[in-house]
Amino acid sequence: MENLLTLRRPTAWCAVVAIGCAGAFSSLSVEAATASPTLQITSPGPNQLYLDTGSVTFAGTASDDLGVTGVSYQVEERETSQYLQAGSTWSDQPSFSNGVLASQGVTTTPWSVTLPKLPAGDYVLNVRTTGKSGKSATASVDFGAGAAPTASTPGYLTLLFGRAEWVAASSNCVPVPGQPTLITIAQALAAESPPRTGVADPVTDWVGTQTETCVHHDPYPSWQDLDTLKNTYGWSVASEGESHTYMTTLTTAQQIVESCGALTNPDGFYAHGFGDAWGMFSYANNEFTTAIQTGVVAKCYAFGRTYRAGRNVLGQMLPNDMQQTNSILGGTCNMSALSQCPGESTATRNMHGNVINYDPPSSLVNLMNVAGNQWVVVQMYKLVTGTCALATKSCGGLAWNCNGAWQTHWTSKSELYCDADYMAAVASIPANVLTVDPATVATAWGINPAVTQKPLPVVTSVSPPAGTPSGGTTVQVGGSGFTGTAGVAFGSTQATTFTANSDNEITVTSPPGTGTVDIVVTTTKGISATSPADQFIYGTPPLVPGVVASTLRFLADARYLVAR
Repeated sequence: MENLLTLRRPTAWCAVVAIGCAGAFSSLSVEAATASPTLQITSPGPNQLYLDTGSVTFAGTASDDLGVTGVSYQVEERETSQYLQAGSTWSDQPSFSNGVLASQGVTTTPWSVTLPKLPAGDYVLNVRTTGKSGKSATASVDFGAGAAPTASTPGYLTLLFGRAEWVAASSNCVPVPGQPTLITIAQALAAESPPRTGVADPVTDWVGTQTETCVHHDPYPSWQDLDTLKNTYGWSVASEGESHTYMTTLTTAQQIVESCGALTNPDGFYAHGFGDAWGMFSYANNEFTTAIQTGVVAKCYAFGRTYRAGRNVLGQMLPNDMQQTNSILGGTCNMSALSQCPGESTATRNMHGNVINYDPPSSLVNLMNVAGNQWVVVQMYKLVTGTCALATKSCGGLAWNCNGAWQTHWTSKSELYCDADYMAAVASIPANVLTVDPATVATAWGINPAVTQKPLPVVTSVSPPAGTPSGGTTVQVGGSGFTGTAGVAFGSTQATTFTANSDNEITVTSPPGTGTVDIVVTTTKGISATSPADQFIYGTPPLVPGVVASTLRFLADARYLVAR
């Protein structure tokens, strides 16, 4: 399970915080409160989009058992880290402004804020209320603003399926009967009007050749399955790497193999006909650094995926072409008591033991409402239908309820979500919102990495062709495509000292080794293919018959000249 569970802010989904923080008493005469204030945001809803309709109104209710004394708010544009100031200006300095209470001093009162039209952006609204006791409570909710999409300035929506998980299955990869596979989901999306398309996000090492594979207790598609998704249903792919290894644990050369290599390796995306996989690299477990993104991934992918949920706005993207993905998760039902959740006996928890609730379908609907010149990525894992109980053998240890009102929906694993809730949101996608892959967005927004046009490295000569087994031989490697070289390997051993003199030459010091090995060059474009021309011999090179004959003739001629 990826660590997006630790990044989620449950309050940003339900927009309700009922526990405040104690403040300092200004006087001993202040009446003691028996509970902290409570605060609710009713507008905007989670991930709501405000289109160009004039002023914007925020609203909710505040309560305190001694009386509500005030409410204040803060608006932050999340991608630029700019805060709304008094007078509708923006600054990098956090600032709170006063909202309006319907009735001050009462125990429960509505509050509201009305602002002029907000510029296009990806926002978070933070609200704070105080009571007579001096205690306070806070709440927050994410929302967006922008222009209505048109045919010339559409909204872009990517329907992403993380790791391209094939179907809900038992721990030994036996599919649960009757549950939708990626093909079934693709068929349902294609039946929408207009037809919708998805994007699979596979790990190349986890893709089977002809049949599905079982990795870490989950089934994954074959290349043949991915071909069907592409050729029959118009799907595309993004890349979750070659092996799903955390990039922060790898050397630079290994990072290139894991990311760029997933595109260009002999069994990578390009070799299997997925030429647009360069659109986005999905960091395993959200593990990345700025240096990895700028020095490696951005050289061969347009975008790097982060689990910083929100909307991507043209001209206001996160630095270094990092984009924001919204991962929609299942969990415990949203009723007030677990006993009200049909069939659920144990709350769903994340890796840290915290209860995680089923994401409201309304938030999914709001995310799929995309403004013009904006891009939203909604990531799912496995969709399920009906009900399944832990005691049912065919359910394979999984359980869920997708019948009845959405508040009663729950899943025993957070990567399960009800198919009906997902497809209802898909049906609500407005006109002029296009379902596309990341490469389409990159092309439309001019973020096509130049490296996609570069050739793979090719080694055509090695001089000298041999060296001592102890290493230390200075070798000139000739060829092409050496710009951006990040690693030179002698067989399976990486050289520690090398310099790319030009696009056509590398100077490298041989590491210790034995036998005959291939010298392999790794660049941000990919890895050089092996051939006899790249071979290096540890020890004395074998004598070539033609060379032996010419050497003997030379010696004979020399002896003749001396004799004369």
